[in-house]
Amino acid sequence: MTNNTSEIKEIFLKDYTVSNYQISTVDITFDIFEEYTLVTNVSKFVKITSDAKNLELNGEELDLQEIYINNKKLANNPLSNSDIYEVSENFLIIKNIEKYTDENSAFTLKTIVKIDPEKNKQLMGLYKSDGMYCTQNEPEGFRRITYHLDRPDVMSLYTTTIIADKTLYPVLLSNGNKTEAKCFEEDESLGENRHMVKWEDPFKKPCYLFALIAGDLEFTQDSFTTMTGRNIILQIFTDAKNQSRIDHAMVSLKKAMKWDEERFGREYDLDIFMIVAVDAFNSGAMENKGLNIFNSAAILCDQKSATDRDFQYIEAVVAHEYFHNWTGDRITCRDWFQLTLKEGLTVFRDAEFSADMGDRILKRIEDASYMRAGQFAEDAGPISHPIQPQSFIQIENFYTQTVYEKGAEVIRMLQTLYGKENFRKALDFYFETYDGQAVTIEEFLFSFEKTLDIDLTQFKNSWYFQAGTPTVKITDEYNSDEKTYTLVVEQSCNYPDKTNNPEHKYTNYHFPLQFGLLNQYGKNLDLGEQSDILEIRKQSETFVFKNIEEKPLPSLLRNFSAPVKLEYNYTLEQDLFLFMNDSDLFNKYEAGQRVARRVITDIMLEKIEEFPEAVLNAYLKIIKNSDLSNGFKAECLTLPALFTIVEPFEIYEYKKAFEAKKKYQNIIATHLKEVFLNTYHKNQKDIYSITSNDIGSRALKNTCLSFLSESDTDYTNLIMTQFETANNMTDKLRALALLCKKDSQEKTNALFDFNAEWANDPLVMNKYFAVQASTPNEKSLEIIKELEKTESFDLKNPNKIRALYGAFGRSVINFHNEDGKAYEFMANKIIEIDIFNNKASSGLVHVFDEYAKMPENLKLLIKIQLEKIINSVNISDALFEIVTKILKSGE
Repeated sequence: MTNNTSEIKEIFLKDYTVSNYQISTVDITFDIFEEYTLVTNVSKFVKITSDAKNLELNGEELDLQEIYINNKKLANNPLSNSDIYEVSENFLIIKNIEKYTDENSAFTLKTIVKIDPEKNKQLMGLYKSDGMYCTQNEPEGFRRITYHLDRPDVMSLYTTTIIADKTLYPVLLSNGNKTEAKCFEEDESLGENRHMVKWEDPFKKPCYLFALIAGDLEFTQDSFTTMTGRNIILQIFTDAKNQSRIDHAMVSLKKAMKWDEERFGREYDLDIFMIVAVDAFNSGAMENKGLNIFNSAAILCDQKSATDRDFQYIEAVVAHEYFHNWTGDRITCRDWFQLTLKEGLTVFRDAEFSADMGDRILKRIEDASYMRAGQFAEDAGPISHPIQPQSFIQIENFYTQTVYEKGAEVIRMLQTLYGKENFRKALDFYFETYDGQAVTIEEFLFSFEKTLDIDLTQFKNSWYFQAGTPTVKITDEYNSDEKTYTLVVEQSCNYPDKTNNPEHKYTNYHFPLQFGLLNQYGKNLDLGEQSDILEIRKQSETFVFKNIEEKPLPSLLRNFSAPVKLEYNYTLEQDLFLFMNDSDLFNKYEAGQRVARRVITDIMLEKIEEFPEAVLNAYLKIIKNSDLSNGFKAECLTLPALFTIVEPFEIYEYKKAFEAKKKYQNIIATHLKEVFLNTYHKNQKDIYSITSNDIGSRALKNTCLSFLSESDTDYTNLIMTQFETANNMTDKLRALALLCKKDSQEKTNALFDFNAEWANDPLVMNKYFAVQASTPNEKSLEIIKELEKTESFDLKNPNKIRALYGAFGRSVINFHNEDGKAYEFMANKIIEIDIFNNKASSGLVHVFDEYAKMPENLKLLIKIQLEKIINSVNISDALFEIVTKILKSGE
């Protein structure tokens, strides 16, 4: 931590150099005691470069006890002027290393350090939470465990020995396969009532993939037979009270293993695959080789405590972390600037898996909506960066929607451009060529170039090196005499130079534009030999279609074929026509969203005299269309996110947008309330299941209930009845959220009952916090302050921070209050959290990302709080980096 800007160091991709040393093997022993843990690390080094004089190892918050080289103990002389070695806050430097190397430039280093996992509230490295020891080492946590070359291009074979009290910590886990286990009765040197377990991982890995678990856990076991007939043991560990909640995760894991074999030919390699659930975890999950560690929120679920969205999320995250075995573990990143290499590719893989397991079009809508409401905002905001950043102060700040979700869309474009079969061929080459290596984005793209005989230079230079969201403007013209139809496609980007690379020249984007042409009856015109995917490379391109008998209506950017903003001058009537007739369901949904944004914006700007009856009729037809799934109908009825409404404007006036959206919903709800009510009752089901059809029925039912709650009739009794009789959390939580919108005795009763039932369940209480924090309410800040005093809230738990403060900050109506008190409250919380968990604080501060877009009165109030944060004593580098960029965006 620092409050001295001169100590802040920015790291650049262009400065990357190969490590002077590699470590062939790591034999690491953990001797766990209640007061401390002793870590003995015996590593075999090989000196790679002849000019390296010293060995510089990363290490933070380590108490060095002893150090040996080639079994010879070095004197305890950690002075800064020592010619043997020196210890600083972040490094152990061994001087004149060449005098220790043998004829093969090799030597063995042994260090013994003492660490205190109990006091480790950063939740990086080895820490203790709720009586269990666990690790989180990505990206740079291993240096908090032992002195090491903490960089992903140093890959080693690991042997791990764990020694601990047998009663307190009966389960001792690490990567690989268990090779030995014994207890005090067999070996008295272990100490009374202590036991030891040894694990060996036969695959080389970087230290960020190292994992350790020690605790009193139960496990559920299953097995999976691979495509070559190998039997893999599957184990999911959790505390005893949650063991019944892991069935869905186990089913999801087996589905993912089978799918990865069938879709990408990837077979699991170890004899055992383990997952452990942890309550206090900074992220969703971690793909440690053979031992995935999961945030409890991403692994535990059942009908009563989890929503449909939770079930889908868990299925996706289990798959994501498993898929990392090949895209992240077997082939890893050379350096952290290559992060999207593993994350973008794996997000794409888990999205394809989820689409195959559920409803493909709903998954595509979900991903596109997430991109537009989240990643597009990130692209337009203060931390805008390419999917491959060129520099950073703290790499933790670049685990972003850009690197992950936009990175996945970039991968998807390769599949769209070159086809599924060719995409698979290129990935096969990638897996076969680079297995066991730490590689770069260039090597990934080379796999496509080599296999398909193509040149992806423009694709790489635009999508990987440039920040911002491209805008694609399309105009058209129909020539009735020649029967030709012309599309002119022009591209631009408002943020072409945030690469921190002065040598980079702006490059036009290379992307696929999927489209269709509709006749007056809403049918797709036959394009003949013309593909429905246009390959765009130039700033402006013209496409002429012949033998077109009538002027068509274009359906553009079908299936969200590229992560771009589309500009085409559709009229309201044309959008309504597409909403009713487009055969491409994604664009059918898109047209409905444009209709809603247009009318809501007109209401906001007071440009509308009479609500268009055609809009009401369109929603009615969608609801009654028996050819559409209930899940798709629910998406069509879901109104646009507030960000997508304010985004076209220079200043974001969320309050006006919120009121306009509320009025829009009220008008629709009032006119169609009988239809909504009938649809609601029609989709009531006594038996709960998580099939796509049933999930869709609940989604439609609850969307109808949301509209009814905004109509001119009071449906509080209906909502309360759903809350009281719901047999699943999806229905109960939606009812609770709707009750929270209005002050009433029913709201008070529902909150009391919910708390009484679930107060001892941390995961469900996260929902309790979030639903109140996110519901617009003039007294929202008072509510937050009361909730943080409850026994169920724990400031040291990242899930609680996200559920309460994160939800409050994302609720723009609550947060951007004109008195500025919410800003002051949040700034104080960020400063407080930064002291013990800078990953949580630097994540939370993003609630201020739209600082530059706020009205001047709010902007001034935010600036005061941002300056307070940046001037706080001992601000972390991670938080400093984000706040600096936010402030700069408002200059």
